[in-house]
Amino acid sequence: FRRVLFRSDDRVGNPGSLTVTLGSQTGVAAEVLTQPGWDVALVRLAAPMTINGATTGHVIGLWGGAPAELVGKTVQCSGYGLSSYRAGFGVLRTAFLPVLSYENGIVTTGPSANGQIQWRGDSGSTCLVTADNGERLMIGVQSFCWHNARKESVSQCGLVSSSVFRDWLGQSRLSHELGTKGTGRCVDVSGGSK
Repeated sequence: FRRVLFRSDDRVGNPGSLTVTLGSQTGVAAEVLTQPGWDVALVRLAAPMTINGATTGHVIGLWGGAPAELVGKTVQCSGYGLSSYRAGFGVLRTAFLPVLSYENGIVTTGPSANGQIQWRGDSGSTCLVTADNGERLMIGVQSFCWHNARKESVSQCGLVSSSVFRDWLGQSRLSHELGTKGTGRCVDVSGGSK
C-alpha cells in the first residue's frame, strides 16, 4: 500500500476511531477517504480480516453495465439490520430483492415476494447481481429507505449505485476495502473494478 495524501475535508474524522466488524472480528481503520457528495467511503484496515480461513483472495467486482439495465432484475442483498420494523438486529440476513428503478445515482429496491426488505442497520450493506457469466457483482451500497412510521412499514430502499463510485475508486489508489461512512461494513474490492 502506498501512502495517499488527503485534504482534511476528504477525511472521516480520526481513522483510528472507525471500527469495522465482520462476523465476530473487529478491526480498526488505518485510512478513510470519502466519496465527495455521496454516502460512500473507502477504508484501508490496519490489519486484514479473515474470510473462510484466508485474509486474501476475496474480491467482489463492481457492476460495469448501465445502472438502468438493472431495472427488473432480482439482486441478492445482505445485511445485519432489523428483521422487523422495530426489532431483530444483529444476525446476517440475505434477501433477493427486485430492482424497481434507477435515477440520479440511486438504485431503488423493493420488498421480496415474502416481504423482506433492507432496513435500519443495513446501511453500508451491498447488493449483488449475477452476471451472464455467473460472476456476482456489486451494484451499490445501501444508503436509505422510504418508510411509513405510522404503519411501521418500509416500501423501498435506495442504494448509491456502483456507477457513482466506480471511476473514483479506480483513481483513489486505496482500493483495499470499500465501506460506507461510519457503518463498519466493508467489501474487499482489491484488484480493481469491473
